[in-house]
Amino acid sequence: MLNQRLISGAMFGAAFLLAVFFLPAFCVGPVIMALVGVTIWEFYGLLAAAGVPSFRVIGTVTGMTWIGLTTLGYLAPGWLPSFLLAGEAEMFLLALLVIVICVRIFPQKNNVQPLMTLACTVFGVLYVAFFLNYILKLLLAWETPLWSARIGQTGRTYVLFLVVVVKVTDIGAFFVGRSLGRHKMFPRISPGKSWEGLAGGLICETTIGLVLYGLFRQPGADGIIRFGSISMTWLQAGVLSLLLSGVGVLGDLVESLLKRATSAKDSGTLIPGMGGILDVLDSLLLGAPCLYYCLRVLS
Repeated sequence: MLNQRLISGAMFGAAFLLAVFFLPAFCVGPVIMALVGVTIWEFYGLLAAAGVPSFRVIGTVTGMTWIGLTTLGYLAPGWLPSFLLAGEAEMFLLALLVIVICVRIFPQKNNVQPLMTLACTVFGVLYVAFFLNYILKLLLAWETPLWSARIGQTGRTYVLFLVVVVKVTDIGAFFVGRSLGRHKMFPRISPGKSWEGLAGGLICETTIGLVLYGLFRQPGADGIIRFGSISMTWLQAGVLSLLLSGVGVLGDLVESLLKRATSAKDSGTLIPGMGGILDVLDSLLLGAPCLYYCLRVLS
């Protein structure tokens, strides 16, 4: 089971990174749209299994549209009306989603939980599409390529940094926790996680984060050391790695809380040994916006 989990996780991560690194820019948006669609569908599936009503199709279509509009906003802004540019697309979709759900609720005579339907449908879009949208922003915000070109070096560097650092935390915490774990973090939410495992994960990810920084940092023409296109010191790289690790653990705990609340072991069965796509992406959901805004502060 463990070997299957490691193999499945490595194959999934490698496939995603290869797509990001080598596909032309116009293909990356559809790849993330597909991830968002499957992940939101799994989220609503968890709700359905627990008897919580939601508008599964409306939420899934909205989430995928969210990614599509962000892609067009970066790669082909001329194709969009002006009111959907400069971040307005997200607010427009959110407002439209709430309106559509409210209208859709009215004819449901047998729905005894209309407020739960509204809240959970909107939360699914925010939890999955809103957070995963930041991976697209990481890829395109600093070096926006032509449609047919590959993603820029900065985008590739930081998505690699995000995925490797967060997932190494998961792996390190798992093995250290299994060997040395004695004190449970939150047994009510995730009985398998321990404080010793967390410490091991933090040490592993800080180490790998600094290794990645050492491998990819380059001196600019002005003599300033840059990681991607952003100036960064060893200390900043270490702090950023540590912060990403902590936020990744938080993301994992949030999904564990959702599964515990819906009495589900996994979000799906798509990935052998790991469960669903949401089980793989959970720690990245909060890590992506955290990294994006940290880089905004540094750039």
